[in-house]
Amino acid sequence: MDSGHVFTFSDVTRKVLLYQHAGLSTQDDAMSFSVSDGISMATTVVQEYSSFTMEDINTQKIRYVTSLETGGQPVTDSFHFVVHDGDNNRLDNQMCTVTITSTPRQPLVVTVRSGIKVQEGGRVLLSTNHIAVLDDDSSRTDLLVWIVAPPKYGFIENINRGGSVGGSHLVTTDVPFSVEDLKSGHIFYVQDSRRKPESSQDVFSFYISDGHSQTEAFSVEIDIQRTEEVRKPTVSVSSIHVEENSGVIITNSSLKGNKLIDQSFFISVLEDHLPPSVEVNKGLVLDENSMKKLTTLQLSASDQDSEPGELVYRITKEPSLGHLEHTAGPGARIPSFTQADLVSRSIQYVHTSTEEKHVDQFSFSLSDGTNEVAQTFYITIKPVDDSLPLLQVPGMRVQEGVRKTITEFELKATDADTEAESVAFTVVQPPRHGAIERTSNGQHYRQTSTFTMDDIYQNRISYNHDGSNSLKDRFTFSVADGTNLFFMVEEDGKEIVTAAPQKFKIEILPVDDGTPRIVTNLGLQWLEYMDNKAVNLITKKELLTVDPDTDDAQLVYEVTAEPKHGVLENKVKPRSSVTSFTQADINLGLIRYVLHQENWSLISFQHKSHNVSEKAATVAITVKRTGNLNQYAIVLCRTEQGSAKSTGSHPGQHDYVEFAGQVQFDEREDTKVCTIVINDDKVFEGIESFHVELSMPVYALLGPNTRTIVYINDTEDEPTLQFDQKTYHVNESSGLFHAAVERRGDASSTVSALCYTVAKSARGSSLHGVESGSDYKSRGMSSDNLAKVIIDGPNDASVVTLRNATFTFSEDAGTIEIPVLRRGSDLSSVTSVWCATRLSDPPSASPGVDYIPSSKKVEFKPGKTEETCSLTIVDDVQNPSIEGPESFVVFLSSPQGAVLQEPYEANVIITDTFQDIPTMQFEKSSYTIKEKETVLHIPVIRTGDLFFKSSVRCFTRTMSAMVMDDFEERTNTDDSRITFLKGEKVKNCSVHINDDSVFEPEEEFEVHLGTPLGDHWSGAMVGPRDIVTITITNDEDAPTVEFEQASYQVPLYVSYIYVTAPRGWASLEHHTEMEFSFFYDTVLWRTGIQTDSVLSARLQIIRIFIREDGRLVIEFKTHAKFRGQFVLEHHTLPGHASRLTAPDHLGGMEFDLQLLWSAQTFDSPYQLWRATSSYSRKDYSGEYTVFLIPCTVQPTQPWVDPGDKPLSCTAHAPEKFLVPIAFQQTNRPVPVVYSLNTEFQLCNNEKVFLLDPATTDVSMAEMDYKGAFSMGQTLFGRVLWNPEQNLNAAYKLQLEKVYLCTGRDGYVPFFDPTGTLYNEGPQYGCIQPNKHLKHRFLLLDRKQPDVCDLFFHDVPFEADFASDVAELQSMASMPGVDGFTMKVDALYKVEAGHQWYLQVIYIISPESHSSTRIQRSVTYQLSRSKRDLVDRGGRLMLDDSLIYDNEGDQVKNGTNMKSLHLELSLSPTFNAHVGGSVGGGVAALTLMILVLLASCFLFRRCRRAAKKKSEAAPKGYEEYPLNTKVEVCMDKCVEKNFSSKHCTVRNVNINRNQEASGKVKQVNLEVKVLNNLSDGTEV
Repeated sequence: MDSGHVFTFSDVTRKVLLYQHAGLSTQDDAMSFSVSDGISMATTVVQEYSSFTMEDINTQKIRYVTSLETGGQPVTDSFHFVVHDGDNNRLDNQMCTVTITSTPRQPLVVTVRSGIKVQEGGRVLLSTNHIAVLDDDSSRTDLLVWIVAPPKYGFIENINRGGSVGGSHLVTTDVPFSVEDLKSGHIFYVQDSRRKPESSQDVFSFYISDGHSQTEAFSVEIDIQRTEEVRKPTVSVSSIHVEENSGVIITNSSLKGNKLIDQSFFISVLEDHLPPSVEVNKGLVLDENSMKKLTTLQLSASDQDSEPGELVYRITKEPSLGHLEHTAGPGARIPSFTQADLVSRSIQYVHTSTEEKHVDQFSFSLSDGTNEVAQTFYITIKPVDDSLPLLQVPGMRVQEGVRKTITEFELKATDADTEAESVAFTVVQPPRHGAIERTSNGQHYRQTSTFTMDDIYQNRISYNHDGSNSLKDRFTFSVADGTNLFFMVEEDGKEIVTAAPQKFKIEILPVDDGTPRIVTNLGLQWLEYMDNKAVNLITKKELLTVDPDTDDAQLVYEVTAEPKHGVLENKVKPRSSVTSFTQADINLGLIRYVLHQENWSLISFQHKSHNVSEKAATVAITVKRTGNLNQYAIVLCRTEQGSAKSTGSHPGQHDYVEFAGQVQFDEREDTKVCTIVINDDKVFEGIESFHVELSMPVYALLGPNTRTIVYINDTEDEPTLQFDQKTYHVNESSGLFHAAVERRGDASSTVSALCYTVAKSARGSSLHGVESGSDYKSRGMSSDNLAKVIIDGPNDASVVTLRNATFTFSEDAGTIEIPVLRRGSDLSSVTSVWCATRLSDPPSASPGVDYIPSSKKVEFKPGKTEETCSLTIVDDVQNPSIEGPESFVVFLSSPQGAVLQEPYEANVIITDTFQDIPTMQFEKSSYTIKEKETVLHIPVIRTGDLFFKSSVRCFTRTMSAMVMDDFEERTNTDDSRITFLKGEKVKNCSVHINDDSVFEPEEEFEVHLGTPLGDHWSGAMVGPRDIVTITITNDEDAPTVEFEQASYQVPLYVSYIYVTAPRGWASLEHHTEMEFSFFYDTVLWRTGIQTDSVLSARLQIIRIFIREDGRLVIEFKTHAKFRGQFVLEHHTLPGHASRLTAPDHLGGMEFDLQLLWSAQTFDSPYQLWRATSSYSRKDYSGEYTVFLIPCTVQPTQPWVDPGDKPLSCTAHAPEKFLVPIAFQQTNRPVPVVYSLNTEFQLCNNEKVFLLDPATTDVSMAEMDYKGAFSMGQTLFGRVLWNPEQNLNAAYKLQLEKVYLCTGRDGYVPFFDPTGTLYNEGPQYGCIQPNKHLKHRFLLLDRKQPDVCDLFFHDVPFEADFASDVAELQSMASMPGVDGFTMKVDALYKVEAGHQWYLQVIYIISPESHSSTRIQRSVTYQLSRSKRDLVDRGGRLMLDDSLIYDNEGDQVKNGTNMKSLHLELSLSPTFNAHVGGSVGGGVAALTLMILVLLASCFLFRRCRRAAKKKSEAAPKGYEEYPLNTKVEVCMDKCVEKNFSSKHCTVRNVNINRNQEASGKVKQVNLEVKVLNNLSDGTEV
C-alpha cells in the first residue's frame, strides 16, 4: 500500500494487513495514518524502536505519541523493555506505565466572508479571503474541512491530487480537504452548467476538525451570474442503490435527458453524532492462577442514545495470560460482551498462564451500533509463591591460598515468583580446606553458613582457601525460597524436584610452594640375573619422592654421580644410560640398574632338583659360586612349602624343618651347602616336594639357577602285611592252625588283607564245613574272610605342649620367650621338639619386617619340664607406623621321645607402641622475639606414624602481653588449627607481633596446643611440650639519649689572675668552650600517638607541629588492610568526604585535610596525609576523629595511574579512627649558654627571696617557686648568677628593666634577636611590640621610671626594684643577685587561659661601674618620652641596653624570660614543661672557675707578671671579660618542637694579647635524642 490508500478497521481485526521490511540497515520505521468514522477524524503515527540508549533519553530523542481521545478520563498505557549493558548484564521484564490525561484545547476560530461570484457554468477559487481559519494548537496539515451540505448547483473541486483524502478531485461529505489545500489555492467552486440554478445563489455548509474537536457548521453563499441565453433544463433520473448506514454521491450521471418538471427531491438523514463514553476503566487485580469477575467498578460505559444491552464491547486484542469468559459458559473464550453483562456480573477473567508475568491486558472497541471508541483494559496479577527455585551448580576453580568471589556463574538459583533476597542458601557441611565468608563492604570478611541469591548478585559471598596442599574441596548446601523446602536441579536434561543437600565442587589450582620430600630411599637389596646380565628394577618401594603440589611426572631426578659398577637405563631404551628420570618412570617400572659383571661372582644352586628319602634325616643342597672369588659373598637360602609341609602338629604334617639362613662364601671359596632337616614321621605320604630359593646376595649376584625343588620319598613307610613264616608244620590232629600275620611300615592307619587258602597236595573242603575226604576247610576270597590286625603298645611316652594358645607382646618388646612345657610319667630321657614360626592365615605380620622368622630345636634334659623358645620382634622405630594388632604363628613339630599335645601352636600378637600414635608438640618450651620482627614462627614437631593426616589447634593465652596491643590472638577454634599432611613432620604455628613503637618492659604470653585430630582410627595426641612461653622484647624502643661518638676533647681552661691598680683583678685567659642547646618536645605521649582501625586500616601519627601562624599541623600515615585506597571524596559516594574533626571542647575548630602521597598500588597501600587547623590555640589536647573513605577495587584489578580522573573504584562509608593528642604551645626555652649561668627565679615569700645563694644550704631548684600565684599575693622575682661561678665582690648584677606580656591565640613569645635559633626572624620576646602579643607592659625601668605602666584596668601593679624597698635592702649585699616585687591582682583582669611571661634586662659590670642601687637615678637625662621609639622611617629603635651582643664593652647586659602561673579556679591551668629559668644571652664580663695549675707553672707566671709590672709605666686597669657567642645549628628545622638538635662548640673570645704558646682546639659535639622521647625522659 502506498500513501493515500485506504483500509478499514475490519481489515485490522481480520489480520489481513502485514508489514514487510525492505531490508534496509536502519533500525527504526514509522507510518502515519488518519482514522475517521465519517464525522470525526484522528491522525496518528505508528513507530517502533527496536532499541534506544540512555543517551537518547537524556537528549530527549525518545517520545511517546498517542492520538487516543481520553474523553476527559485518565487512561493508562504501558510498554515492556529489557535493559542491558556492554558486559551483557541484563534486567529483564521491565515495564514503563504511561498515564494519558486530557488537555484543554483552544477552540478553532473560523471566519466566512461573502462576495463570492461565479459565472454560470464557470469556476471560482476559494481562498483564505473567503474562509479564514485560526488554530494556535495544531499545525495546518491537521485541520480538515468537512462538507456538511454540498452546493446545490455545483460542486467543490480539489486540484491537489496528493493532498486530498482518498485521492479524489471531488470534495464530498465523505471526502474532506485540508486547510493547507485552501491556503495553497487548490480548492475551487465549480458551477455545473448542467444544473440550471433556480436562484442566483448557491450555498454549501462545512465544519472544520483538528482530529479531536470540531467547529460548528458554517455556510458559504456563492452568487451565480446568469448568461443571456436561456436554456431549458432537462432532468434524467436513474436508479441509485445505497447500502444501509452508508452514503453515495449523486452526480450528473444520475440526472440527464428529461424535461424539467416542477419536482422536488427530498432527502432526510437521521444521524447519531454522539459516540459512547467509557466512564470507568480501572483495571482488574487478582491472584495468580485464579479467576475474578469484571464489574462496573472496574469497567463501565454509557451512551445517551443507547441502552446497556446495545453497548457492545468487542475484544480486538485477546489477553495473553488468560481469557475472558461468560459465567454461563465457563472455559469458552468470548469475542464480545455488553454493558448489560458487566452490570449483571456475568463476565470473568481467568488466569491460565504458567509464565511468571504479572501484567496482562486486552484491547476492545465500544460500539453503540453507529460510533466506536477503542481502549485497553489492564489486568494486574499478584504472584503466588508456587514456583520452586531452579538450581544450577557449575562449581568453581580457585587458586591455592586465594579468596574468590562466588558469582552467579558458579552458583545460581532462580525462582520465577520469589525475589533474589528471599532465595536463601544454607551450608550443611562447610568446606574442609577453606571457608565460606561474607562481606558487607568488600573489606571485612566473616565466616557464614547462610546467604541469599542477592548476596551472590552483589558479590558478597566468597570462598577463601586456607592455602593447604589440597586439589579439591567442596561444601554441601540446601536452598529454599521461604515458602517451599523443595527445589529443582537439572540432571540429564531433566528437572528433578528434591530437598537433598547439593554439593558445590571446588577445584584447587595448586601453587608450587612446597619442596619435594624423599620418603623412601632404601637402595637395591639385590640383583637378578636375567638375559645374561645382572639387573633389578628400581621401584617406589626403594625410591619414592612426594610433593603435594607437583605431579609425579614433574618430579625429576638428576643423576649427579653415575654408578661405578653399572649403569642406569630405561627399559624402553635399553643399553643406553640415563642421566635423569621422573618419579612417574619409577612408578611404571621403567628404570633399572644393570651391573657390569666382570667384577662380581655368581651364586646359584648346582642342581635344579634333589631326591631324598625321608629317613635320610637331612638333605644337602649344594650352592656354587663362579666368577670373581677374591671377595667374600653372602646369600640367603630359604625354604618354601610345596606339597611337603614344614608346619603341622599331627603325624604326616611336618615333612621338613623350615629354614631361612645365610650361606657365606669366604675368599676363594666356591662351594657351600645349604642343609635342610627332613623329618621321618613314619607316616606313608607318597612323594612330596618343597622348594629352596636363593635371595638377597651380598657382594655377589644371583646366577641362573636360584630355585631348586626337593622331592621326599618314604617308600619304607608304605604299610605291608605278611606271614611271619614262609612254611608252617602242623599236626593233622591239631584241629586248628594259626598263621601269624605281621604288618610293617605306617601303622597309623587301618589296613586289611584277604587271607585265603589255595589247594595243593592237601585237599580243601567247601567254605561251609569239613567234608569227607578233605584235608582242611577252605578260606575263600570274600570279605567275610577279612581279618583286622591290631598292634597294641605301651602308653608311657611324655607329651610336649605350649603354655598358651595366644601370646601378646608390644612392638618394642625385642626378644620374647615362648614357654614350652613337657609332661608325662617318664621324664628320665632326653626329649626334643622343633619350635618354628610361620605366617598366620590370613597373613598379618610380615617376616623380616615385624619379626625374625625362626626354626630352632628345643631340648628337654632329663627331669626338665619347661623350656622356652626365643623369638625376636622387630620395632619400626625408624619409620613409626600404626599397623594395628598383627600376628604370626609359633608352632611345635618333630618331637623326639615325646608326642605333641594341644596347644602345640599359638598366635603371637604384636601391638603398636605408644610412640606410633601421631604425637604433636612444640620443639622448645620458650622463645624470645624482638617486637620489630612482627611475626614468630613456632615449629610444631610431629612424631609417630606420619602416613595419615593429623591436626592440632595452636592458640594463644595472655599473660603480661595483651591481645591486639602486643600480639594478634589465635583463638581456641578450628580457625587456629594447623594440619600435617601425609609425610609432614614439621609445621609452623605463626603468631603476629604488633610493633607499637612504645617502649615497654619484657612481656610474655603463652601458645598452647590442644584438640588433636587424626584421620586414623587411633587418632592423634599432644606431646608433653604442649605449652610454649613467648617473651617479647623491645629494647629498640627504649628511650635513649647518646652522643654520636664515644669520646670528645675536653676543653682546657688556663687563667692567670693578678691584681690591678687602683683596685680590682685582671686575668689573662686561654680556654676552649663548649656550648649546648636543648629543646623540649611538647608532644605529650605515654604509649605513642597511633591507633589501629578495628575495621580496615592502621593509622599512625607521623609528626605534629605548629606552623608560623600558630596553627596546628598533624601529619599521619595510613596502611590500608583492604584492596584499594583511601580517597578524599568519590563520585560513587556523593555527599561524603574524608575529614578530621576536633574535640567538641575546642569550639568547632575545623581542619583542612590533604592527601600528600599514595603508593601506586591497590594491595594494602601506604598513604600520607596532612591536616591543618583553621585557627591557632594555646592548647590542642583532646581526642580527634579521622573519617576516611575507603574505595575498593576488584581482586584482579591492576593498578593504573588515573591522572586527573577519579580513581576507578567503589567508595564505601567512611571508616572512623580515634586519635588521642596531647599538644600545647609552651614557652620555648632560650638556649642555655654555658659560660656564666644566670638564673631567673620567682618566689612567693620574702624569706626565700632574701636567701643568699652563696651561703644557704637550699638548692637553686628549691628556691625557685614553680607553683601558681593567687589573687592578693606578691610576686618576688630575682636574677642571680650560679653560686658555683661566684665572682665575689668584683662585679655586680643589676636589673635595668622588667617587662610583662601575654600572646594572642596561644602565641609563645621568645627571645631570638639574630633570628638564627628558630629561623623565624629577629624576635625580642616582651621587649618589642608584636602583633602576636595581646598585652604588653613595661613594669620597671631603672633609668626611665616615668614611662612605666602602673595600672591595668585600674588595678595597680605595685612593682618596685628590691633596691627601692627598705625591707629588701639586705639584697644589696649580694653582688650576684638583684630582684623586684609586684602584685599579681591586675593579671586576673583578662579571661582565663592566658599565659603571662616576665622578661628582665640586667647588666653585669665591675663594682665601680654599677649604678647606685639605693634609689632610682633622677639625674639621668631623658632622651625619650616614650618607652619605645621609632626612627624617621617608622622602624623600632632599641637603646643600647637592648643590644644582645655588645662585644668589647666592659658593661655587659643580658635578658631572661620566665613564665608566670596564675591560680585559676574556673578552668584548669596546664603546667607547661618549661622548666626553670633558662640562661639568656649573656655578653657580660664573665669569669670562669679557675683551673688550678701546677705550683711551678703558677709560680713562673707570677714572676713574669711581676717583672712586667716593674718595667711598665703605671696605667689604668684592663679587664678581659669572658664574652660569649652562641651559634646553634637547627638543620633547617622550622617547627617549634624538635626531636634532634645539634650544637657546635666554638672557640670564644680569647685575650687578644695571648701568648703564642696557647693552644685552641675546636670540638664539634652532636647530641641526638632518639625515638620514643616519652614524658619524663631527661637529657
